[in-house]
Amino acid sequence: MTNKTQELHKKLTKAFNAQDEAGIRAICANNMEYVAPGDMTGKGVDAYVEFCRSWWTAFPDARVRTDRLHVTDDAFIEEGTFVGTHSGVLRTPMGDIPPTSKQVEGRYNSVFACTGDRITSEHLVFDRMQLMEQLGMVPAGAVPARR
Repeated sequence: MTNKTQELHKKLTKAFNAQDEAGIRAICANNMEYVAPGDMTGKGVDAYVEFCRSWWTAFPDARVRTDRLHVTDDAFIEEGTFVGTHSGVLRTPMGDIPPTSKQVEGRYNSVFACTGDRITSEHLVFDRMQLMEQLGMVPAGAVPARR
């Protein structure tokens, strides 16, 4: 099954980068769940497609790159990098952020659960402060690192 799980990862990456909603629907379970920073959660493939669409709207040239991949029979963990130009409205739990035309690049980690030939959940983690700094919403270094 590990090969099947790796294939799901490849298909998801290709579909996200191509903004292919049908491709995402083809590999996600109808009851797909996602959890993302800022208490962003959703259930159902329609909600997951809408979540992806929100990134494509805010960053029409959005791309993800897998830096490391860890695969088991029923899950994959992706360490990746997201890149894009903020030329659309970014909808956040704290309100909408109008386009800034700034390019962003940020690392993320996602844990995906799989059953058979379907992805059943994603748990995404990324540095929201880094994203806000890159968009110019907060000054760089606004929150000093703790030692």
